[in-house]
Amino acid sequence: MQCAVTDKKCYFRDSGRLWYGCRNGIPALCMLLDAPETLIFKNRKKIKAGAVNGFFVKRYNLPGVFNQLRSYFKTPRPFRVQKGAQILSQADIKTPEIAGAFISWKGFRRREYLVTALLDEKNQFLSKMLFAGRKDEVWQLLTDKFIPALKRLHDSGAIHGDLSMRNLYISEKSCAGMIDLDGMKFFTKAVPQAAREAELGRLISSFYMSIPYAPGEIDTDVPVPEEKIIQALRCYSGQLDAGNVRSCTEKFIRRGRKYL
Repeated sequence: MQCAVTDKKCYFRDSGRLWYGCRNGIPALCMLLDAPETLIFKNRKKIKAGAVNGFFVKRYNLPGVFNQLRSYFKTPRPFRVQKGAQILSQADIKTPEIAGAFISWKGFRRREYLVTALLDEKNQFLSKMLFAGRKDEVWQLLTDKFIPALKRLHDSGAIHGDLSMRNLYISEKSCAGMIDLDGMKFFTKAVPQAAREAELGRLISSFYMSIPYAPGEIDTDVPVPEEKIIQALRCYSGQLDAGNVRSCTEKFIRRGRKYL
């Protein structure tokens, strides 16, 4: 099944449901998300996601009247993700190709859908590499690939918003990759320094909080060596304050593993 986002406004009706921003075929693909045989990756009140016919389909459920009303005053999340994917591409950062980004209505009820390509198993997520004990290798990838990529993203006027090892991967061609762009924020110009420091601190804290711990260890009291902060700042190559980055790192770590 071939799916693609049209550059023009497109409306399509299917079983009384009005779809916007899609081509024929995508509605049927998304309806399979509720099929019993579908491999589900995430099933929460607000989000359901799974693998459907070779695609990754994510549905934003918008539960409750308040969320439904609020959605009418905001850009649909799939469209924001689509914009974020374009900015990542311009910053030479990999992300799964988007096949569909659209919304649907059935009466008052509104849902939002995002359809992307499934990542090949040759791509390695940093969280899995850490779990396998490849700590030094992951840190080397952060300094060589991801921190410079983060600098390019910030210079282009965007932040990822949810940097954690589970959302970062190294492609089969050894390029930095990011997924889960739901939390991306956009600026009219380059990202302000405070936001840069916070996101870099978030990245460093995620590295240390994702390292497997032995049973009984206190995982909220994680020491971050000063030389690691300095090394990260050098790789970022920006006029960031080391003290502010360290403060952000420690703040994220204090929130504990639940944060990640």
